[in-house]
Amino acid sequence: VKDVISRIHRSLKGKGQIFVSEGQEVTPDEIIGEASVSSGFRTLNLSKLLSVPPQEAKKYLAKNLGQRIYKDELLAFKQGSLFWGKKVVVAPTDGILDFLNPKTGEVRMTFLPKKQKLPAGVYGIVEYIDKIRGQVIIRTQVSKIYGMFGSGKLRDGTLQFLGKREDLIGQNVISARFSDDILVGGSLIFKDAISEAISASVGGIITGGINAKDFRG
Repeated sequence: VKDVISRIHRSLKGKGQIFVSEGQEVTPDEIIGEASVSSGFRTLNLSKLLSVPPQEAKKYLAKNLGQRIYKDELLAFKQGSLFWGKKVVVAPTDGILDFLNPKTGEVRMTFLPKKQKLPAGVYGIVEYIDKIRGQVIIRTQVSKIYGMFGSGKLRDGTLQFLGKREDLIGQNVISARFSDDILVGGSLIFKDAISEAISASVGGIITGGINAKDFRG
């Protein structure tokens, strides 16, 4: 359905700031907000790496808990003895030494947060802002595409048309510039294209068909 007035919900994925105001006109590339997003964490079992009891692992740390550490920087060190060589553990990535479990000897490194910009994604007018939740509602004119069935959660994003409805969609048409977008087109999409779309953080795919084996995989 073409030329439908719709309301697009755009949300920050972490704590951040909204840059626009209600009633403001926006364009697809305009940055309407920015948030600090955690990239997750990683754990290392210092007890095993240093060959010490779990409750003793903390005393071999080269940095205090809560401190920042960088990749390849010294994380833990155990002096050698007459029969055993010294043990050296370096940080596998940048992060913050968040927690050490005395029962298991595992240390958790929280990755440093990254700044993530939120584009408007559409031409429209900002209708509502919820600064506490980091949400913006934009009134815009859109085209809606309806399918026979879907899989997964409700998603939205900028539509990117890959080709004509009779085309076969392979991985060669997928790229990182489609991150968070909804890809549309083709009579059939192949498994390699789906894998490439996942790697590119594509928001969703609307297509004419998919092989049952690829869908289950």
